[in-house]
Amino acid sequence: SALEARLAWEPPPRAMTELDTNGSEQDIQAGDTEKEHGDEEVVEPDRRGFAYQIPERFYQATAKSPFAIACIIALTAALLTSLPFVIFRGKAIRVDLSLTSYAVQGNVIANRNVALSSAWCGERCGKGKNRKLATREARRASAADANSQVTVVYAAKDGGNVLTSGRLEQALSLERQAEAVLGTVIQTPLRDIFPAYPDSAGALSGSALDQRLISIAERVHDTRNFGSSGTWPQYDMNFTACNPRSRLLSSAFPRSWEPEEVYANGLASLETDELYLAFFDSGGDQAWFEQERDQQITQDTKLLVGVILTVLLVMMLMTQSVFLSLLGMLAILLATGVALFFYRIFVSGWFGILNAFAFFLLLGIGCDDIFVLSDTWRQSTELRGLAPEDYVGRLRYTMPRAGKAVLTTSLSTAVAFFGNAISVIPPLRLFGLFSGLMVVFDCVLTVLFLPSVLVLQHRLFGHWEFSGWCRPSSSGKAGRVDAFLVHTCTPWLLRVAPVFVVLGAILVGVSLNLALKLPGAAEFHESDLFPSGHNQARAYSAQLMMKSVRPEWVIVHIVYGIQPEDTSDRNDPSDKSSIVYDTRFDIYEPGVQQFSLDLCSALLAERGLVRSLQSCWAQELREQLLRSGGSFPTASRAEVDAVLERSAIQGLGRRLDGGYWAAITLFATVEDKAAVAELRTHFDLWEAFMEKWNVEASKRGLPALSTGFQTAPRWRHMSTIENLAQSSLSAMAISVAFVAVMLLLMLRNAAMVGLLMMHILGICLLLVAIMYVTGRQLGVLESIALTLLVGLSVDYLAHVASAYLEEPPGKTRVQMSVAAVAHLGGSVLAGALTSSLAAAFLCFGTISFFSSFGLFILELIFLSLIGTLVFFVATLSLFGPEGRLSRIPCRSCCKPRQGEEEEAQADALADGVEAVVYPKRVRWATGITAAVILLVCGGVRLGLSLADGDEEVTACPSMQEIDFKFEDFQIPDDQDSYRCRGYDLIPSGCTYYVTEVRPLVEPPSLNGVVHHMILFATETQSPSCPFTCYDMPDARGMDAAWAVGMGEVRWPAGMAYALGGHKQALQMHYENWARRTDLTDAGSGLRLKLTSTPPEHVLTNIAVGLHPLGQMRIPSGRSNYTVYIDCTPVLRGNVTIIAFATHAHKVGKSVVTEIRRGPQGGVVSDAGNTPHYDFNYQHIEQFAPGTERQLHPGDTVRVICSYDTSGRTQATSAGWGSEDEMCMTFLFAYPKAWVGSTSCLSGTAFMVP
Repeated sequence: SALEARLAWEPPPRAMTELDTNGSEQDIQAGDTEKEHGDEEVVEPDRRGFAYQIPERFYQATAKSPFAIACIIALTAALLTSLPFVIFRGKAIRVDLSLTSYAVQGNVIANRNVALSSAWCGERCGKGKNRKLATREARRASAADANSQVTVVYAAKDGGNVLTSGRLEQALSLERQAEAVLGTVIQTPLRDIFPAYPDSAGALSGSALDQRLISIAERVHDTRNFGSSGTWPQYDMNFTACNPRSRLLSSAFPRSWEPEEVYANGLASLETDELYLAFFDSGGDQAWFEQERDQQITQDTKLLVGVILTVLLVMMLMTQSVFLSLLGMLAILLATGVALFFYRIFVSGWFGILNAFAFFLLLGIGCDDIFVLSDTWRQSTELRGLAPEDYVGRLRYTMPRAGKAVLTTSLSTAVAFFGNAISVIPPLRLFGLFSGLMVVFDCVLTVLFLPSVLVLQHRLFGHWEFSGWCRPSSSGKAGRVDAFLVHTCTPWLLRVAPVFVVLGAILVGVSLNLALKLPGAAEFHESDLFPSGHNQARAYSAQLMMKSVRPEWVIVHIVYGIQPEDTSDRNDPSDKSSIVYDTRFDIYEPGVQQFSLDLCSALLAERGLVRSLQSCWAQELREQLLRSGGSFPTASRAEVDAVLERSAIQGLGRRLDGGYWAAITLFATVEDKAAVAELRTHFDLWEAFMEKWNVEASKRGLPALSTGFQTAPRWRHMSTIENLAQSSLSAMAISVAFVAVMLLLMLRNAAMVGLLMMHILGICLLLVAIMYVTGRQLGVLESIALTLLVGLSVDYLAHVASAYLEEPPGKTRVQMSVAAVAHLGGSVLAGALTSSLAAAFLCFGTISFFSSFGLFILELIFLSLIGTLVFFVATLSLFGPEGRLSRIPCRSCCKPRQGEEEEAQADALADGVEAVVYPKRVRWATGITAAVILLVCGGVRLGLSLADGDEEVTACPSMQEIDFKFEDFQIPDDQDSYRCRGYDLIPSGCTYYVTEVRPLVEPPSLNGVVHHMILFATETQSPSCPFTCYDMPDARGMDAAWAVGMGEVRWPAGMAYALGGHKQALQMHYENWARRTDLTDAGSGLRLKLTSTPPEHVLTNIAVGLHPLGQMRIPSGRSNYTVYIDCTPVLRGNVTIIAFATHAHKVGKSVVTEIRRGPQGGVVSDAGNTPHYDFNYQHIEQFAPGTERQLHPGDTVRVICSYDTSGRTQATSAGWGSEDEMCMTFLFAYPKAWVGSTSCLSGTAFMVP
């Protein structure tokens, strides 16, 4: 056939040149016999300029002196490798195997956090480039001083309940063994469970054990005990009085041993048949974690030896040369060293755990390049007919073909890695730069060093060459792998090529829809380095379960006097920023003092943002000045200095010039473990709050306070998680663009580059879809993996594309496709095998980070291999460019010698391959079908995205009333008890309006025992089992309330409370004066009358007065002791007050509420007065129509409370109990939208003279 004839066509032999011993050129024939030409002049190689002469001279020098060339290159690379260790000595590289450096850097959030951290650290950390965090030893000592305890956890292996008789005895046994290592236990829950502790004799069981556990559970969930080391953390979140079950117990031990000693004594290996033991440092000392991490990583690095030996073995089998394999591996190692030199000199000395991954990647890439070069070198004689000793001729044939393929794939892979340079997370950026450098220098050594190795191998060991299973013999007979690929797989593939093209389009279309569903912003922790059965993973899991018992809130700092700048080295995560002060900030200025105090008062009023104020330097300074007889604010520098000398004020830091910077610290209303989306919502709210107060500072003429900022460590974590996904996608996009440009420059064929990019994106989408199907999220590992997708998937594809384009233009698509597989199919398989072996060794690592990364590489290699040898070859056979179609002309490029295209010879391996040549209509039909499939799948994805963007319309059920009540609750025999339980009764997305509140007291005999009921709005779901609560930790406002003496509460027509958008928690206050033990609440609570019709005015309430845990001390024996509290509600406009309710406790005598307005603070009206307050008769009083009060932005509300303590012998303080006191007024107002915060509670009450 014509196809067979074209494949079997052989060109006439051509003249080649080599150097004789005198350096002169002689013309020799390429075969064993010379063809007679008479006096005809032999055609010399055409030398057409500089671009041709350089490689020609390199070929001749390599052929003449391969040993010298190899030694020069190897010694140069070795010298460069050693230079950093000579120049920098012990600081050549700084190895950091932790994940703590994987934090965002350079954006506003990070700069603020870094600036405050540097200020806290002070001058102890050094200056400039030498400014570092404390050493590991110093940090360990600090942590030990802060909390020298070790928490030991006993947990069930099956994740079940440990609070059974048998498992409790096992836990006691483990505790005794732990004592043998750590010393006598300090705190343990087992002491409360075993009556004869530490002996197990008389252990409780059955109902006795249940009753004991219920009693313990009530104590654990008492909000007054949150933070008490005696009651937390010892159980998990499921441990409640209604469900006394726990997956773990924990004990506290003294930290009298160093981590290495504890591990040496085998504490981590202790376990029983049903329980395992885990431990961690209670003070957060990372030395414990670092000890295990470093040991484990050191063990896993031993796998590198196995990887190198295994890859060497495979290279020997595939190349049939020990010499070439050893020097090829040397080239890879030298490339690593040269890359390290340039990385250390020009980039950074920091070396992270990701940088170690780069070597595993380089093994596969480097071996692939070696296979391509050695295969082409072999083909120069076995398939092209050149004499084995014709080194110059063989190099002329090998280097333009193999060198171009290596250069194309290496540079494309390198620029894909360099795409990570845009990452705002330093370890990812440095990993990309180091990986790219390694690939570049591996390419350089492959092109410069390995040609001399090939010549030396033939000169020294050519007579030992032998054929193998994978490689053809010298007779030209194909090896089994190559023959199987070309003669079996490829013809079958080409016969069904249209099917594979359509199937590929379907896979890409489905993958597109799945890949875009990959969940983002997955949390990560350093314990993720370890497998689930490791002590660190178990310990962290236990911490999460125990932390759920007590909410941990985000700590926010409001900072003045520091500029949010990060002056650290962006390419060194261990470098710490110097402090940049704002010297305009001056605490001695009265305006600064007053502004800071007003800000603290506003923070207390921001109930939606602030849970509690931890420190306010202005408040503390004010109290100290007033206590010493001074005034506030004060312009007296001496008075302020006197206060600062007597006691340190929390939140003030000293500058080197004698001035101060300041930070106000508080707990926000968002939990530390909240999802990233919720953290972002609260961060935006805090930004809006700070912007408002910065504007206020400008209005007051205080420029130093107009640049204040808020920061929190958790905000930086949030930004890191967000930027992991953003950086990965950005790096992918840049990598795709860079790779496309690089391929266009190297291949100079636009159509081929288009086909390549389609298959690269298809492989990437398919792998991301697999990640989604297997339940993975876009965490730190997945984000890193995405950045490698483009770089690793282009390698095999570019090899085949380069081989395809090397074929003479006169061939058909099918012929060029077959020839491409014949040329480099075996090399691609060999490269995939070595890369797979390197990745497989990673999978055997104990560090889960290694094993997960190895699995990802295996998946990518498999998809790249199938995508290259199946789908890409099928696509080329149908749509590959023919002749000079879409080729980009390049006059300055190195062109082939005259007559090369005509003299090109078809591979003997491809001879006799029969393949179907599809007519044009089949190719058109296949292309249109694939395009339609992709367009339909893309349209489906677009439609789903638009649908996801539409607001969901929730079908809200019709509700006329709803009950929030307790059921069959045994009332404690305490005189005062507060109990809460959570509800989730309002469907998400639904809003109802409360028009009436009716109290339920069941049975009626509890009248007088049920003192008050408050329905709180909460952000999260509180336990449904009643728990002790005083300050509802998660309260976001009050939806309804009732107190003793009240009847039903009906709001005026056209007014109602909004109910929805939150969970609810009902607080019950019981007063059991007789301390009876037979009282059961059968159904007390609140019944709310609802309507779904929005009213004219939506009501809200504003709590003004003293915080229940504020500072107030009422002396005993006083018949009329009066205090006042001022606060300024946060309002967005004028609001109308329609009702009020005053609140105090037993010694409360009267409560007066005033509205003060203007610069002088004059009283404009009352906001509700109770001149004769009765604790047992509390009510909501509505103003008569037309007499409602008006509250304007900037108004101050003063609550004045009088008390009668003539019957008491001890002072009374503020608190939740009935014997404690309060001073509050609840204002019911509208419109709700204009009330910025429902809380305006101050921390201090002042006595009225």
